[in-house]
Amino acid sequence: MRTGEQYSVEERDLIVACALRMRHIAERPAPPKWQTWSRRDHDDEVQYGPRYQPSQWFVGEGGERMPEKYRTRYVRACHKLEARGVLEITTSGGRLAHVKLTAEGVKISDELVPPEKPKRAKKAKGKPAAVEPVPASPDQEQAEDEVTAAPDAGLEVAADPVPLASDTEVQA
Repeated sequence: MRTGEQYSVEERDLIVACALRMRHIAERPAPPKWQTWSRRDHDDEVQYGPRYQPSQWFVGEGGERMPEKYRTRYVRACHKLEARGVLEITTSGGRLAHVKLTAEGVKISDELVPPEKPKRAKKAKGKPAAVEPVPASPDQEQAEDEVTAAPDAGLEVAADPVPLASDTEVQA
């Protein structure tokens, strides 16, 4: 039996979501020191792990809010994973604030979601290395489709354009 198969669906979802967010936190640059609030939030996430926000982590297909019964399942799964030594939980005022994977949790997450390895382009003699294009997000594709479908949509052209100062002769 593989390690990930002994966990419930909610526990696996939490491990994967936490691992992805921890990778994102490790990769992003720290905000400048003059942005004190952003800097404090960043330092907290580096030290304690990502902020636990199940309503943003686990969203339904249509973007609807998570029902209360599922939110409760994820909170219980957090406590079970903490008891197993997979997660570290940080609370604030008695509520879950941050979750962070332990070394054991990182091993399990690597099995569930293998870490992304940077792809290197093969060099050919005398030719520059090939660069792979970055795939567009679905939002960008939809926006491009709307622009190509109706390039003049919503634009009105004035019948009598206003003359510019450079078009008129200056009389002295």
